[in-house]
Amino acid sequence: MTSVMDTSKAVSEWLGSIRNKKSRQQYSAKWRLWILYCKSHGLPSNGDAQLEDMKNRRLSTDNTEKYLYDNELPKFYIWLTTKYVGKRTNEPLSGNTALAHTTAVRSFFAFHRYTLEIRKDAIPSTNKIVRKYRDHAFDIYQLRSMFKQGDLKEQTILACGKDLWLRVGDFANISRNRIELLLKREQELADNEKRDMDIVEFELLTEKEKEPASCHFSKETIELLSEYLRTYPKSPRSEKLFPLTEDALNDLLKRLARKAKITKTGRIRWHCLRKFGITIMHGKIQEPVMKFMTGKHIDESLRTYIQANNETKKALS
Repeated sequence: MTSVMDTSKAVSEWLGSIRNKKSRQQYSAKWRLWILYCKSHGLPSNGDAQLEDMKNRRLSTDNTEKYLYDNELPKFYIWLTTKYVGKRTNEPLSGNTALAHTTAVRSFFAFHRYTLEIRKDAIPSTNKIVRKYRDHAFDIYQLRSMFKQGDLKEQTILACGKDLWLRVGDFANISRNRIELLLKREQELADNEKRDMDIVEFELLTEKEKEPASCHFSKETIELLSEYLRTYPKSPRSEKLFPLTEDALNDLLKRLARKAKITKTGRIRWHCLRKFGITIMHGKIQEPVMKFMTGKHIDESLRTYIQANNETKKALS
């Protein structure tokens, strides 16, 4: 079964209201599966037609007619987890992934002022779903083993990933010019103060939450970055520090883990490095500091306190 685009006005307006580009693309893909389901089950096959149908049904005194879409969503969830076959996995979707698809459908109707009323337990909540996939938990010794297997570029990427704890999209979008200027500025400060460069700090606005993340490079990573920038010229086609896709970054981790003969406890992806950072911080620093270091939302007054009192640097020492 092949999903089709829905270019109706209602869908375009809904997707246009989603500011984050990646989220907008994900919701669009999820909506296409909903339309595929609707077509195969005799329901209207685009957003405009569904809104018109919903408008008429909400006027009905027959609850079966009135709440058809509300009752159809749990059936969509079951269809995704039992009958639909994904292109990559050749298997039905996991519970969590299917739940995300139902959330997209609810978001569309909510945007157009129709709240879908789902019976309790008709669709499981996230805390009741057993995760189909589990991420591998790296320890520092495994990362060191992987580091030894890489070339300069791979070592630099791994070292930066270990230090920054960013989501893969944010990491992939780091600007090379910004890092070059940052290192140049810090080197000039170190020279004026007659010392070696130590920890380099900067803030990066995250794509998902639009919150600043407090980022740091260790002394070892700074040395690798400096060598990388000297060795690899800037790509004429990209402004990025590492001109790699998100999939390529995930593949890099898998390749190094395979070469290092790491015994996996789950799937290996870039997010494992983010979890590694959160794990080593847990219990050692206050939660607001940890959130600030990973680009999660915290109260403005707390962020000001953390910045003013250099709490993130204390967390690394």
